[in-house]
Amino acid sequence: MDYQQNRTFRAWLVSYAQLHGPLGDLARSVLDDPEWPQGADDLERCRARLVARGADTGALDTLEEAWERYRRGR
Repeated sequence: MDYQQNRTFRAWLVSYAQLHGPLGDLARSVLDDPEWPQGADDLERCRARLVARGADTGALDTLEEAWERYRRGR
């Protein structure tokens, strides 16, 4: 799994924290969560963490979209 040249999903995601909108909201949420999954990238662990924090379907959809962008290298 060599997405983003060894850049973790978390690192990729938090680089969008300054954006306005759903992606930026998600990134800021991740920054504020000390228990967000670190290290190996695993979409299911990220999704489970959002659910545990009470995320709505919009946030989960944003996570899915962000994951796909990350995997595509954009």
